[in-house]
Amino acid sequence: MSIEVGPIEENAYVSARWKLTGTYNGEMPGAKANAGEVISFHGMDIFFLEEGKIKDY
Repeated sequence: MSIEVGPIEENAYVSARWKLTGTYNGEMPGAKANAGEVISFHGMDIFFLEEGKIKDY
């Protein structure tokens, strides 16, 4: 997993865009990849912090 953008901090929010690359193990129903195939996908997380701890995700 690697961070592509961020972390971006604004007030009590922190966000980051990431990319995950790995080898598919074949255990996700409906996936279009074959077991053993290298896959990658992007995602973004946004956290709301309160008193230095994650309060909401």
